[in-house]
Amino acid sequence: MQDNFTAPTNKYPWLEKVEIASVIGSIGGAIVAVVVNQAAVAAIPLSVTVALNLTNRRILLDHLKQHNLATIAQVLQEQVTTQSNLERLSEELGAFEQQTEKKHGEAQTGIKLLDDHLQLTNNNLQQAQDQSQQSIAQLQQQDTTIQSQLQTQLETLNQQLEQLQQQTNMLVQEQNNRLMNEQAKIARTVDALRDIETCTQSLRINPISANAFFNRGLSYQRLGDREAAIGDFTEAIRVNSQYAEAFQSRGLAYADLGDKKAAVRDLREAARLFFESGEIDKYQIARDLGKKFHDLDSPSEAEALTEAAYENTVTEPFGSSITLESLFS
Repeated sequence: MQDNFTAPTNKYPWLEKVEIASVIGSIGGAIVAVVVNQAAVAAIPLSVTVALNLTNRRILLDHLKQHNLATIAQVLQEQVTTQSNLERLSEELGAFEQQTEKKHGEAQTGIKLLDDHLQLTNNNLQQAQDQSQQSIAQLQQQDTTIQSQLQTQLETLNQQLEQLQQQTNMLVQEQNNRLMNEQAKIARTVDALRDIETCTQSLRINPISANAFFNRGLSYQRLGDREAAIGDFTEAIRVNSQYAEAFQSRGLAYADLGDKKAAVRDLREAARLFFESGEIDKYQIARDLGKKFHDLDSPSEAEALTEAAYENTVTEPFGSSITLESLFS
Protein backbone atom coordinates (compact mmCIF):
# COMPACT_ATOMS: atom_id res chain seq x y z
CA MET A 1 0.00 0.00 0.00
CA GLN A 2 1.21 3.52 -0.86
CA ASP A 3 2.10 5.72 2.07
CA ASN A 4 0.79 9.08 0.56
CA PHE A 5 -2.35 9.67 -1.57
CA THR A 6 -1.67 11.37 -4.99
CA ALA A 7 -4.50 13.45 -6.59
CA PRO A 8 -5.59 12.28 -10.02
CA THR A 9 -4.35 14.27 -13.01
CA ASN A 10 -7.00 16.23 -15.01
CA LYS A 11 -7.38 14.79 -18.50
CA TYR A 12 -8.83 18.03 -19.85
CA PRO A 13 -6.50 20.89 -18.97
CA TRP A 14 -8.12 23.13 -21.60
CA LEU A 15 -11.34 22.89 -19.65
CA GLU A 16 -9.70 24.58 -16.71
CA LYS A 17 -8.44 27.33 -18.96
CA VAL A 18 -12.01 27.81 -20.35
CA GLU A 19 -13.31 27.86 -16.81
CA ILE A 20 -10.80 30.52 -15.86
CA ALA A 21 -11.66 32.52 -18.97
CA SER A 22 -15.36 32.24 -18.15
CA VAL A 23 -14.72 33.44 -14.63
CA ILE A 24 -12.78 36.38 -15.98
CA GLY A 25 -15.61 36.97 -18.49
CA SER A 26 -18.20 36.79 -15.71
CA ILE A 27 -16.26 39.33 -13.74
CA GLY A 28 -16.00 41.50 -16.85
CA GLY A 29 -19.68 41.04 -17.62
CA ALA A 30 -20.54 42.03 -14.06
CA ILE A 31 -18.49 45.14 -14.46
CA VAL A 32 -20.15 45.94 -17.83
CA ALA A 33 -23.56 45.31 -16.32
CA VAL A 34 -22.80 47.73 -13.60
CA VAL A 35 -21.62 50.21 -16.10
CA VAL A 36 -24.56 49.80 -18.49
CA ASN A 37 -26.92 48.88 -15.73
CA GLN A 38 -28.05 45.76 -17.51
CA ALA A 39 -28.40 42.64 -15.32
CA ALA A 40 -29.03 40.38 -18.27
CA VAL A 41 -25.62 41.13 -19.63
CA ALA A 42 -24.00 40.04 -16.39
CA ALA A 43 -26.06 36.82 -16.15
CA ILE A 44 -24.85 35.35 -19.42
CA PRO A 45 -21.16 34.97 -18.60
CA LEU A 46 -22.04 33.95 -15.05
CA SER A 47 -24.22 31.12 -16.36
CA VAL A 48 -21.53 30.03 -18.71
CA THR A 49 -19.03 30.05 -15.88
CA VAL A 50 -21.30 27.99 -13.64
CA ALA A 51 -21.92 25.51 -16.40
CA LEU A 52 -18.29 25.17 -17.13
CA ASN A 53 -17.55 24.80 -13.44
CA LEU A 54 -20.12 22.06 -13.01
CA THR A 55 -18.81 20.28 -16.06
CA ASN A 56 -15.32 20.47 -14.75
CA ARG A 57 -16.39 19.22 -11.33
CA ARG A 58 -18.19 16.21 -12.82
CA ILE A 59 -15.22 15.37 -14.91
CA LEU A 60 -13.05 15.64 -11.83
CA LEU A 61 -15.45 13.44 -9.81
CA ASP A 62 -15.45 10.77 -12.54
CA HIS A 63 -11.74 10.86 -12.73
CA LEU A 64 -11.50 10.74 -8.92
CA LYS A 65 -13.91 7.76 -8.88
CA GLN A 66 -11.81 5.89 -11.41
CA HIS A 67 -8.66 6.73 -9.47
CA ASN A 68 -10.27 5.53 -6.23
CA LEU A 69 -11.38 2.30 -7.89
CA ALA A 70 -7.85 1.74 -9.16
CA THR A 71 -6.49 2.55 -5.75
CA ILE A 72 -8.96 0.13 -4.09
CA ALA A 73 -8.02 -2.55 -6.60
CA GLN A 74 -4.39 -1.92 -5.85
CA VAL A 75 -5.08 -2.04 -2.11
CA LEU A 76 -7.01 -5.29 -2.54
CA GLN A 77 -4.14 -6.71 -4.57
CA GLU A 78 -1.70 -5.64 -1.91
CA GLN A 79 -4.02 -7.09 0.77
CA VAL A 80 -4.10 -10.41 -1.12
CA THR A 81 -0.33 -10.31 -1.37
CA THR A 82 -0.10 -9.40 2.32
CA GLN A 83 -2.52 -12.21 3.21
CA SER A 84 -0.45 -14.62 1.15
CA ASN A 85 2.66 -13.39 2.91
CA LEU A 86 0.88 -13.76 6.26
CA GLU A 87 -0.18 -17.29 5.40
CA ARG A 88 3.36 -18.10 4.30
CA LEU A 89 4.70 -16.50 7.46
CA SER A 90 2.14 -18.44 9.50
CA GLU A 91 3.25 -21.65 7.84
CA GLU A 92 6.87 -20.76 8.47
CA LEU A 93 5.98 -19.79 12.05
CA GLY A 94 4.17 -23.12 12.46
CA ALA A 95 7.15 -24.98 11.07
CA PHE A 96 9.43 -22.92 13.29
CA GLU A 97 7.19 -23.62 16.29
CA GLN A 98 7.25 -27.32 15.41
CA GLN A 99 11.01 -27.22 15.10
CA THR A 100 11.13 -25.19 18.29
CA GLU A 101 8.87 -27.70 20.03
CA LYS A 102 10.97 -30.54 18.64
CA LYS A 103 14.16 -28.87 19.74
CA HIS A 104 12.51 -28.02 23.05
CA GLY A 105 11.53 -31.68 23.43
CA GLU A 106 15.02 -32.73 22.49
CA ALA A 107 16.36 -30.15 24.91
CA GLN A 108 13.99 -31.41 27.59
CA THR A 109 15.11 -34.97 26.85
CA GLY A 110 18.75 -33.88 26.96
CA ILE A 111 18.11 -31.98 30.20
CA LYS A 112 16.38 -35.04 31.64
CA LEU A 113 19.30 -37.20 30.56
CA LEU A 114 21.69 -34.67 32.06
CA ASP A 115 19.60 -34.61 35.24
CA ASP A 116 19.62 -38.41 35.36
CA HIS A 117 23.35 -38.47 34.68
CA LEU A 118 23.90 -35.76 37.29
CA GLN A 119 21.77 -37.67 39.80
CA LEU A 120 23.69 -40.84 39.03
CA THR A 121 26.94 -38.92 39.36
CA ASN A 122 25.77 -37.47 42.68
CA ASN A 123 24.76 -40.93 43.86
CA ASN A 124 28.11 -42.35 42.81
CA LEU A 125 29.86 -39.42 44.44
CA GLN A 126 27.84 -39.91 47.62
CA GLN A 127 28.64 -43.63 47.61
CA ALA A 128 32.29 -42.82 46.99
CA GLN A 129 32.22 -40.31 49.87
CA ASP A 130 30.52 -42.87 52.12
CA GLN A 131 33.05 -45.51 51.15
CA SER A 132 35.84 -42.99 51.63
CA GLN A 133 34.52 -42.07 55.06
CA GLN A 134 34.18 -45.76 55.94
CA SER A 135 37.70 -46.37 54.69
CA ILE A 136 38.96 -43.39 56.68
CA ALA A 137 37.12 -44.65 59.76
CA GLN A 138 38.58 -48.14 59.23
CA LEU A 139 42.03 -46.66 58.70
CA GLN A 140 41.63 -44.55 61.84
CA GLN A 141 40.48 -47.62 63.76
CA GLN A 142 43.36 -49.64 62.34
CA ASP A 143 45.71 -46.78 63.14
CA THR A 144 44.35 -46.68 66.69
CA THR A 145 44.73 -50.47 66.94
CA ILE A 146 48.23 -50.31 65.48
CA GLN A 147 49.16 -47.48 67.83
CA SER A 148 47.75 -49.47 70.75
CA GLN A 149 49.67 -52.55 69.62
CA LEU A 150 52.80 -50.49 69.12
CA GLN A 151 52.30 -48.93 72.54
CA THR A 152 51.83 -52.37 74.05
CA GLN A 153 54.87 -53.68 72.18
CA LEU A 154 56.82 -50.61 73.23
CA GLU A 155 55.84 -51.14 76.85
CA THR A 156 56.71 -54.83 76.50
CA LEU A 157 60.04 -53.89 74.91
CA ASN A 158 60.64 -51.38 77.69
CA GLN A 159 59.86 -54.05 80.26
CA GLN A 160 62.09 -56.51 78.44
CA LEU A 161 64.74 -53.81 78.20
CA GLU A 162 64.43 -53.16 81.92
CA GLN A 163 64.61 -56.89 82.60
CA LEU A 164 67.56 -57.15 80.24
CA GLN A 165 69.16 -54.20 81.99
CA GLN A 166 68.51 -55.83 85.34
CA GLN A 167 69.88 -59.13 84.06
CA THR A 168 72.83 -57.28 82.58
CA ASN A 169 73.41 -55.55 85.88
CA MET A 170 73.08 -58.87 87.65
CA LEU A 171 75.47 -60.49 85.18
CA VAL A 172 77.85 -57.58 85.56
CA GLN A 173 77.50 -57.81 89.32
CA GLU A 174 77.99 -61.57 89.20
CA GLN A 175 80.94 -61.10 86.88
CA ASN A 176 82.33 -58.48 89.19
CA ASN A 177 81.72 -60.75 92.17
CA ARG A 178 83.26 -63.64 90.28
CA LEU A 179 86.16 -61.44 89.31
CA MET A 180 86.49 -60.24 92.86
CA ASN A 181 86.32 -63.83 94.06
CA GLU A 182 88.91 -64.81 91.51
CA GLN A 183 91.02 -61.87 92.53
CA ALA A 184 90.51 -62.81 96.18
CA LYS A 185 91.32 -66.42 95.34
CA ILE A 186 94.41 -65.31 93.47
CA ALA A 187 95.30 -63.08 96.39
CA ARG A 188 94.77 -65.98 98.77
CA THR A 189 96.84 -68.19 96.49
CA VAL A 190 99.59 -65.60 96.41
CA ASP A 191 99.35 -65.21 100.17
CA ALA A 192 99.42 -68.98 100.56
CA LEU A 193 102.47 -69.26 98.33
CA ARG A 194 104.12 -66.43 100.21
CA ASP A 195 103.27 -68.15 103.51
CA ILE A 196 104.63 -71.44 102.17
CA GLU A 197 107.87 -69.71 101.19
CA THR A 198 108.04 -67.96 104.56
CA CYS A 199 107.41 -71.22 106.42
CA THR A 200 109.99 -73.00 104.27
CA GLN A 201 112.56 -70.32 105.06
CA SER A 202 111.69 -70.63 108.72
CA LEU A 203 112.08 -74.43 108.62
CA ARG A 204 115.48 -74.01 107.05
CA ILE A 205 116.45 -71.99 110.07
CA ASN A 206 114.58 -74.21 112.55
CA PRO A 207 113.79 -77.67 111.11
CA ILE A 208 111.90 -78.70 114.27
CA SER A 209 109.33 -75.84 114.30
CA ALA A 210 105.91 -77.48 114.68
CA ASN A 211 104.14 -74.17 114.02
CA ALA A 212 106.05 -73.67 110.75
CA PHE A 213 105.07 -77.18 109.58
CA PHE A 214 101.47 -76.58 110.69
CA ASN A 215 101.15 -73.15 109.01
CA ARG A 216 102.73 -74.45 105.82
CA GLY A 217 100.25 -77.35 105.88
CA LEU A 218 97.37 -74.85 106.19
CA SER A 219 98.77 -72.94 103.18
CA TYR A 220 98.90 -76.18 101.18
CA GLN A 221 95.39 -76.88 102.36
CA ARG A 222 94.20 -73.48 101.04
CA LEU A 223 95.88 -74.25 97.71
CA GLY A 224 94.04 -77.60 97.51
CA ASP A 225 97.16 -79.73 97.91
CA ARG A 226 95.73 -82.10 100.52
CA GLU A 227 98.59 -84.61 100.42
CA ALA A 228 101.25 -81.93 100.98
CA ALA A 229 99.10 -80.52 103.77
CA ILE A 230 98.82 -83.97 105.40
CA GLY A 231 102.60 -84.35 105.15
CA ASP A 232 103.24 -81.03 106.95
CA PHE A 233 100.55 -81.74 109.55
CA THR A 234 102.21 -85.12 110.17
CA GLU A 235 105.62 -83.42 110.60
CA ALA A 236 104.06 -80.96 113.04
CA ILE A 237 102.60 -83.88 115.04
CA ARG A 238 105.95 -85.66 114.88
CA VAL A 239 107.65 -82.62 116.39
CA ASN A 240 104.80 -81.99 118.87
CA SER A 241 102.63 -85.01 119.59
CA GLN A 242 100.21 -82.81 121.61
CA TYR A 243 99.47 -80.48 118.69
CA ALA A 244 95.63 -80.70 118.72
CA GLU A 245 95.14 -78.22 115.81
CA ALA A 246 97.43 -80.33 113.61
CA PHE A 247 95.36 -83.47 114.35
CA GLN A 248 92.14 -81.58 113.56
CA SER A 249 93.47 -80.11 110.30
CA ARG A 250 94.93 -83.45 109.21
CA GLY A 251 91.59 -85.11 109.98
CA LEU A 252 89.86 -82.60 107.71
CA ALA A 253 92.43 -83.27 104.98
CA TYR A 254 91.86 -87.05 105.29
CA ALA A 255 88.12 -86.46 105.10
CA ASP A 256 88.63 -84.39 101.95
CA LEU A 257 90.60 -87.26 100.42
CA GLY A 258 87.82 -89.71 101.34
CA ASP A 259 89.69 -91.48 104.13
CA LYS A 260 86.84 -91.37 106.62
CA LYS A 261 88.47 -93.73 109.12
CA ALA A 262 91.68 -91.69 109.37
CA ALA A 263 89.67 -88.46 109.52
CA VAL A 264 87.54 -89.67 112.43
CA ARG A 265 90.64 -91.00 114.27
CA ASP A 266 92.47 -87.62 113.98
CA LEU A 267 89.39 -85.60 114.95
CA ARG A 268 88.82 -87.73 118.05
CA GLU A 269 92.48 -87.33 119.00
CA ALA A 270 92.17 -83.56 118.52
CA ALA A 271 89.05 -83.53 120.72
CA ARG A 272 90.89 -85.44 123.46
CA LEU A 273 93.86 -83.08 123.39
CA PHE A 274 91.61 -79.99 123.45
CA PHE A 275 89.74 -81.45 126.41
CA GLU A 276 92.95 -82.21 128.29
CA SER A 277 94.23 -78.69 127.67
CA GLY A 278 90.96 -77.19 128.88
CA GLU A 279 89.86 -75.73 125.49
CA ILE A 280 86.27 -76.89 125.82
CA ASP A 281 84.94 -74.94 122.84
CA LYS A 282 87.52 -76.43 120.49
CA TYR A 283 86.91 -79.82 122.06
CA GLN A 284 83.21 -79.62 121.25
CA ILE A 285 83.96 -78.56 117.67
CA ALA A 286 86.41 -81.43 117.09
CA ARG A 287 84.08 -83.93 118.74
CA ASP A 288 81.08 -82.78 116.68
CA LEU A 289 83.12 -82.94 113.49
CA GLY A 290 84.24 -86.48 114.35
CA LYS A 291 80.65 -87.55 114.95
CA LYS A 292 79.46 -85.94 111.72
CA PHE A 293 82.20 -87.56 109.65
CA HIS A 294 81.51 -90.88 111.35
CA ASP A 295 77.79 -90.65 110.53
CA LEU A 296 78.27 -89.49 106.90
CA ASP A 297 77.65 -92.14 104.26
CA SER A 298 78.65 -90.36 101.01
CA PRO A 299 82.03 -88.82 100.23
CA SER A 300 80.32 -85.73 98.77
CA GLU A 301 78.78 -84.85 102.13
CA ALA A 302 82.18 -85.19 103.79
CA GLU A 303 83.73 -83.02 101.10
CA ALA A 304 81.11 -80.32 101.63
CA LEU A 305 81.71 -80.41 105.38
CA THR A 306 85.47 -80.10 104.98
CA GLU A 307 85.07 -77.25 102.49
CA ALA A 308 83.05 -75.33 105.07
CA ALA A 309 85.74 -75.96 107.62
CA TYR A 310 88.58 -74.90 105.27
CA GLU A 311 86.88 -71.70 104.16
CA ASN A 312 86.48 -70.54 107.73
CA THR A 313 89.97 -71.34 109.01
CA VAL A 314 92.20 -68.29 109.56
CA THR A 315 95.94 -68.79 109.94
CA GLU A 316 98.45 -66.38 111.33
CA PRO A 317 102.07 -66.74 110.16
CA PHE A 318 104.06 -68.79 112.62
CA GLY A 319 101.03 -68.89 114.92
CA SER A 320 98.31 -71.29 115.81
CA SER A 321 95.27 -71.74 113.60
CA ILE A 322 91.97 -70.08 114.63
CA THR A 323 88.85 -72.02 113.64
CA LEU A 324 85.55 -70.12 113.41
CA GLU A 325 83.50 -72.07 115.88
CA SER A 326 80.15 -70.86 114.71
CA LEU A 327 80.52 -72.76 111.41
CA PHE A 328 81.42 -76.03 113.11
CA SER A 329 78.55 -76.08 115.56
